[in-house]
Amino acid sequence: MTLVQGSHASDKRVDVFPSNYTAPAPFANMMADPYYPLYLDSNSFNPLLDLGGARHGMESWARAVGLRPQDLFGTCLVIFLCLTLGVTLISLLLWAFHGIFEYTSAETRRLPNRNSLGSSPQASLGGKEAYEPRSYGWDSEGPQLPTQASLAAARNASAPSRLRKTWLRFRLKGEAGAFHAAALYGNLIRLILVFHLPVTAFSVYQLSLSSASIVSRVFAALALVFISFAIPAGILFKIKRTPSGKLYDATRTLLALGPMYNVYIEEKQMFRVFPLLASLIEGVVVGGGQKSGITQAIIFVLVELAMLILPAIWYPWGEGASMGAPSAFVGIIRVACAVLVMLLSRPVCSLASTVGSH
Repeated sequence: MTLVQGSHASDKRVDVFPSNYTAPAPFANMMADPYYPLYLDSNSFNPLLDLGGARHGMESWARAVGLRPQDLFGTCLVIFLCLTLGVTLISLLLWAFHGIFEYTSAETRRLPNRNSLGSSPQASLGGKEAYEPRSYGWDSEGPQLPTQASLAAARNASAPSRLRKTWLRFRLKGEAGAFHAAALYGNLIRLILVFHLPVTAFSVYQLSLSSASIVSRVFAALALVFISFAIPAGILFKIKRTPSGKLYDATRTLLALGPMYNVYIEEKQMFRVFPLLASLIEGVVVGGGQKSGITQAIIFVLVELAMLILPAIWYPWGEGASMGAPSAFVGIIRVACAVLVMLLSRPVCSLASTVGSH
């Protein structure tokens, strides 16, 4: 609750466990009598949840977790950005430690010894110059055979230093640097997939709040455009244009883009569009449909039914992966939960009680 409220957060704290709670009249005697199951000791902490007249939906949920409704989006975005920063820093530290270890290691990029017999005609006693004493012998006036020291000096003069070799290897376009950059990119994609639904829901809800500030609405619009739509769409477009062989055979491509498609078989990696689209629809419905719970529930049922049927039509997993039964089982549970949410909504309960009374 202190992430987005500043130094005066204590003045804005939402107290859902008030000490001056007044029990409803029908239950007051039973809550004060220790012989009743509803008894509460007035001298101990009061565990009753008091939402203080908050409206149903996101406002009640915000009060239950101790936040103001206008602080939900900011808190979610700050947590997302903190995790993004943490993943980036850890990846950069591993990148740097790997480079330092390779630089300081005794085995780092040692050039092979080329002074062995027969390795080079000019640099070995096995070359034909060794058998021409008139021009290359030890007692002649001609050129002498190269020594080990002279060869080492020539190599050191032409070869880059160890520091430069390490830098060339671990820079962004180097062999090891590109590997670490691809791993960092893939981990950030995983974070976007995890936060796609909550960021979408909270950003849409923030845009619908009249009590939200203009700055928070601007950030909500940016998060909705980039995190919920533009970045996933750009990654999927890149996957679409990349050959399937490279997607599954190139290590760096698999590290960078793999979280989007690595559970799917070749030529069906674009199935990721459907889960992301379902997440986007549900997030928009949760954030913008606060006035009608039954509408939210109906759309949830339709989306979950679609996600149950689509894998059966377009089977995205490889043969032998045994993903059909678990996916169907989870899909049935999600549909059942959505149906129960619809049945327990206020309009359906009111209609059921009216029918029952008649």
